[in-house]
Amino acid sequence: MRRVGTEALCVRGSFSISQMQRKGKSDVPLAQNSHAAMLEKAHRTGTIKRPAGFRVNLGETAMADTDKPDAIALLKADHRKVEGLFAQFEAAKGDAKRKALADQICLELSVHTKIEEDVFYPACEGAIEGSLLKEAYVEHDGAKVLIAEIEAGGPDGAYYDAKVKVLSEQIKHHVKEEEERVEGMFSRARKAGLDMDALGQRMAAEKLELTKAYKAGGLPKLKLTALESTTLA
Repeated sequence: MRRVGTEALCVRGSFSISQMQRKGKSDVPLAQNSHAAMLEKAHRTGTIKRPAGFRVNLGETAMADTDKPDAIALLKADHRKVEGLFAQFEAAKGDAKRKALADQICLELSVHTKIEEDVFYPACEGAIEGSLLKEAYVEHDGAKVLIAEIEAGGPDGAYYDAKVKVLSEQIKHHVKEEEERVEGMFSRARKAGLDMDALGQRMAAEKLELTKAYKAGGLPKLKLTALESTTLA
């Protein structure tokens, strides 16, 4: 029977070594099984580079390098983090815990909206439909108003929980608009050929600076773009 190389089996799309051994299609020694499994896991997690033509599972998500993040990967990671914080707030007990989580949500969203408006949205101008950008700016302004309200209040306020809840619903809608396949802003921006690596590096650098500054000095007065008749104290 022909021996099949361990690495070749690891990059084969549908069958693992253990599956092929059960089917009698490989005589790879069991001693190699653990090594093959490690290679197989490394390919799945991106620890080592897959060979050209390797079939990626539909459920996998390509993750950007943390030092040089793809712009869309960075923004999506922000979305997932904030979603998690909202879920923690919903389950939290005690005013101190809920206040800390709400403040963290406000900080994360303030940084996120700033880097989008400073870097990503301007890069999208002329590359995607203008109406998408205008709607995004309006949605950001709506979030900024609630962020200012939440920051100024506390868990003992009559509408505090309601404001956090409505903010979470607004962000959920905004995320859907950006991440929707084919028609979403991110898909359109990528299709337009924007340099996502360069944009990601710029946003990552600004995010680092803003996060440090906001943690040290508190959130600044947020600037509204589209709600021209509204001002934030």
